[in-house]
Amino acid sequence: MFSAEGEFYFDKVTRNIGKDSSEHLHDRAEIYYLKEGECTYFIENTPCNIKKGDIVFVPEGKKHKTVYNLNPYTRLLINCTKKYIPESVLDSVSHNVCIYRNPHISSRIEEIMCLIEEEYTDSDEYSEEMIRALTFQLFFIFARNFDTKYIVRTGSEFIGRTINYIQQNYSKDITLTDVAQMNCVSAEHLSRSFKKETGVNFNEYVTLFRLQKAEYMLRNEPGRSVSHIAYAVGFNDSNYFSHKFKKLYGISPLKFRKGTKQA
Repeated sequence: MFSAEGEFYFDKVTRNIGKDSSEHLHDRAEIYYLKEGECTYFIENTPCNIKKGDIVFVPEGKKHKTVYNLNPYTRLLINCTKKYIPESVLDSVSHNVCIYRNPHISSRIEEIMCLIEEEYTDSDEYSEEMIRALTFQLFFIFARNFDTKYIVRTGSEFIGRTINYIQQNYSKDITLTDVAQMNCVSAEHLSRSFKKETGVNFNEYVTLFRLQKAEYMLRNEPGRSVSHIAYAVGFNDSNYFSHKFKKLYGISPLKFRKGTKQA
């Protein structure tokens, strides 16, 4: 297998049941291509809905994680240092978290990443230069299609403040109107801005964050009942909580807890 002393890493994963990643960051850039399935990609706590064919570029030093909701998926991933990014496009592609959603780009990216996989898994004396040349092609495609990318705004002050408020107060009653007043904006403006910057609407994010907290409690706090966990993370109705949890994770909270005990 190809080895570049930590400067380049390729990975392909296919799973019938999604496995979430923990939050992490790299000292290298990341190119993530979702070939099949759907997930939520969190970039410094900003959630982005990623669907089949989407490409995510994450610069070095940005905290991120993926949540697959127990659904099947196939993803291709590259981590690389600046040695694998052409100098002519370094400034234009290496600073922002970007999502590319374009079928034409996706097919070309997948083709090139498959060639990289072949070189990576069955390497010879030419593989390092081949991989570098192929990775250069990826970045040239990104640069040429600048107008088709969506830049994930992780630094917006009032959206960041909103996300932080939700994460600190998820167990309480949270309404769009109250949070808008806190930010001195209209509810309509907050709703539009939140959706534009995160890819999900305000209420969806609140529910998603609460369910993530509930998942952690189900795994790590066996003394709490499902109903108690539902109320602890901000749901007023345990049946509604169970419905939302099953919709997201594909399994009821009780069965999820039993499965973690067996594991």
